[in-house]
Amino acid sequence: MIVGGLLSPELTAEDLEKKTFFGVGFGTGKQRLPIDLLPIYLLGYFIPDYTLFIVDEFLRMNQKCQEQICSEKNEDIEEGIGRLLDTLDSFRKLYQFCPEILYSSKLMQTAQYPSVFDQVKRNLEKKGLESAAARIVPEHRKAAARDYPTHEFSCVQHLAEQGFEQKIGPTSEKAYDEIMQALEIPITFRYMLDSFALATPHTDRVVPYIPGSRGPNNGQRLYVDDNIKRVKGVLYGSCPDALRYMARIASASGILLGQRFLAKEELDALTGRKLTKETVGMVIENIYNPLMEGRTCKD
Repeated sequence: MIVGGLLSPELTAEDLEKKTFFGVGFGTGKQRLPIDLLPIYLLGYFIPDYTLFIVDEFLRMNQKCQEQICSEKNEDIEEGIGRLLDTLDSFRKLYQFCPEILYSSKLMQTAQYPSVFDQVKRNLEKKGLESAAARIVPEHRKAAARDYPTHEFSCVQHLAEQGFEQKIGPTSEKAYDEIMQALEIPITFRYMLDSFALATPHTDRVVPYIPGSRGPNNGQRLYVDDNIKRVKGVLYGSCPDALRYMARIASASGILLGQRFLAKEELDALTGRKLTKETVGMVIENIYNPLMEGRTCKD
């Protein structure tokens, strides 16, 4: 199955029929958007009932972090949302489909949400999971965002009550998902392919939608608005896993655009200079050239 091999290592034909959401963060202020948003978007081509769940309210929670470690201002968040929507619109024009979009702020403002939150909080206490939930919150958020994970769990519970059957996310969310499984939230958890830092020989995983996530060796990321020169420079010197990751995204894009692509088995067989050459070529031909052409045209 194409999508299983290129965009997710584990989705089955049955999974593709489920009402699904993917929680998406974004950069604030002037932060640029990683090209890693593209595979998240492309999943929507293969899953008919697919929603991008924009976690804007969780970024607003970050405003409350102490010691100025988290400095997002509301205007920075709004600017980030605008940039994200512009990028999603550029994807829509290129690929001729558009997933549904739902904001966490809207979900958390529903009349039912407070009771959902209270029930999830009681369940955490009843099952003795408060300490486990607290441990997965980054240190700089703990003082001001004590209920941060409870809100995450509550959003998923509320989405399940609204008919969503499946959550897809990066593997970095597994710690949260394991607690939700312990809470018996009635939803399936699946994962997309791992994202990697680029321009480093190290195999460093990154969070796909966070611009500043670069791994322990401070690798590089490619951004949606990068030029071809930077694309080439960043890809050269990347580790094989990172190159295969980018080649899979480029192949998925090629399938949708009717251009050259390689199947997962073909990509896995590539090594050395051949892997680098094929990856650079397909990323430019199947992702960046089409995006650049789209930016020069009016809808």
